[in-house]
Amino acid sequence: MTVHTTDSLTYRSDVDGLRAFAVIAVIAFHANEQLLSGGFAGVDIFFVISGFLISGQIARDVGKGTFTFSNFYNRRIKRILPVYAVVSLFVSLASLYLLNTNDLVYFTTSLAASWLFASNVFFALLSGGYFDVHVKLFPLLHTWSLGVEEQFYFVFPVLFVVLLRRQRRHALMIACALLIAFVAISQLNSAKPSSYYLLQYRAHELLIGIISFLLTRDAPIRRAAPANVLCAAGLLLMIGSLVLLSPNSVYPGVNSLYPCIGAGLVIYSGHKAKLFHPLLMNRVIVFVGLISYSLYLWHWPVFSLLQYRGIRLSPLVTLAAISAITAMSCISWRVVEKPIRENRRIHFATAVACFFALPACVFLALGAISYESGGLPQRFAPNIRELMSSYSRESTLLRACSQRLTDQSEIGLDSLLQECSFGDGAPKSADVLLFGDSHASHYKPFVDVLARESHRRAVYHVMGTCPPLMASSGTEAAPGSQPQSLCAEHNMNLINLARDFRFVIVAGYWGSVGTNLESGLSQTIDAISAAGAIPVVFRDTPRSDRDLSQCVVYRARGWLPSTTDCNIPYAEVLRKQAAENQVIDRIKAQHPTMIVIDPRTILCNATECLTEIDGLAVFRDSNHINEKAARDMAMRYMAVSGNPLRR
Repeated sequence: MTVHTTDSLTYRSDVDGLRAFAVIAVIAFHANEQLLSGGFAGVDIFFVISGFLISGQIARDVGKGTFTFSNFYNRRIKRILPVYAVVSLFVSLASLYLLNTNDLVYFTTSLAASWLFASNVFFALLSGGYFDVHVKLFPLLHTWSLGVEEQFYFVFPVLFVVLLRRQRRHALMIACALLIAFVAISQLNSAKPSSYYLLQYRAHELLIGIISFLLTRDAPIRRAAPANVLCAAGLLLMIGSLVLLSPNSVYPGVNSLYPCIGAGLVIYSGHKAKLFHPLLMNRVIVFVGLISYSLYLWHWPVFSLLQYRGIRLSPLVTLAAISAITAMSCISWRVVEKPIRENRRIHFATAVACFFALPACVFLALGAISYESGGLPQRFAPNIRELMSSYSRESTLLRACSQRLTDQSEIGLDSLLQECSFGDGAPKSADVLLFGDSHASHYKPFVDVLARESHRRAVYHVMGTCPPLMASSGTEAAPGSQPQSLCAEHNMNLINLARDFRFVIVAGYWGSVGTNLESGLSQTIDAISAAGAIPVVFRDTPRSDRDLSQCVVYRARGWLPSTTDCNIPYAEVLRKQAAENQVIDRIKAQHPTMIVIDPRTILCNATECLTEIDGLAVFRDSNHINEKAARDMAMRYMAVSGNPLRR
């Protein structure tokens, strides 16, 4: 084992070997999830290493009487921010060229959040989870882990210094008690998409690293035999986790203990486990560990932007991308990361000014300009600019009107009128109710046009992955019974309000429901009719086996040949939606007053369904229409079929 002293810390090459293990797992997972289904747990191993190193650094300095917060944060700033500033600059330049206007706003907002040490909070608020399809193409998605570590650096040093000075003998016991508490908190909240990102649900992983340090200090292993056994157990736990976990696993919670305890065992025993020194301490693996931070920072933007550009990560492309990532990482480590970290002449004030304040101001300004301009549309020709403007989400979809699977709140008529009203604002009461899943949400602008034209006030409430079916639990709900019961409760709350409305409109991603569709939708329509309201059902939008949402703009930008057909064959739409449309037809036959709105009337002809109408893109992703298209479709629908709300 190579041992030398730097910055009052004893260097352990086996820990760099463990870093290499972690970063290789993460890169393999992001290159191809099928290759290593649990590779995302490599980030958890990084957290354990961070907890070990930071607690060791603080304890050694406190023991020598040399600890100061300015020195601690100076080291952290020089370690993390200079190379991240370089990565931020290069990714920003690439994004300014590649990203559409709407996507650039999201990117620059995430960039600004990362320089405010809140990247993880941004992604927790934005997404349905780390494995959400939309989120996967965010170039800075991986910076959520930096947010967790940076927030840890703000909280932990003060608490640990107090613990070392006042309760040094009980530090290990206190750390173990906190570990149990935070594991429980993480497990109890593991169904929440936000639990993947936030510090309070990851704190136990950092605590395992702290406990590893305290054990190394208070009860060090002195013989190779027990060290070999513990190191083998740790490696088995980590490898098993990387192979057996998957994006469908409940995570973090208890499942995150396996890779983290494995990493803790390797840290505790690795320096004495001579049997595994060739694996953990050979020059190649140690060098990969040394550049692991740069590898981590560069790899995801490269993968993400390649896929955004429509380049599939085939084995050959992946190999070329990893080669480029490795080269960039070596350069940034040698030119930026290593010399700045080792430069003792850079003091705290200089580090804050040069490596935080200056780049933060630049990237926050970029975020503000991008947000105010709507994604810097001046980058594109007018026709492409107009096309891109249609890739939008409904900006007026309020949080109070969009319940999540982990929320639990009662929905009342007064709150709907106050918070979730749309259509014609003149009437004091609403006589139109819209509810359902995200497909009800994308039809809201359509209904808004109908309601305004018929001088009706409407209210809405939606819940993602929760189709508007009685006896439905949602087909895409997070694991566990609570989200399922919340979906059923959400639907019942709204159906119970049906008596207060003339029209109750339901829409859903019917193709995701399966065999429960007919019974669930029949009961919903029965209940609406029994309440004296007129039920209105939207058929689903056309969908394809391929995601054609970006095809139109890619073709306009020259990324696809001008002859590329971006439309959906009508025969494919009929085939994919035959079962759900037959269900709706049978229910309509039983309820003559039921109104059915069919978007195919506008989007489809005898041969194909359009994804662009008069320079306006229809879809914003694989199965959701955008706001502009929804409004345009409503106008066209009324011209062809009249306004169904004029009854």
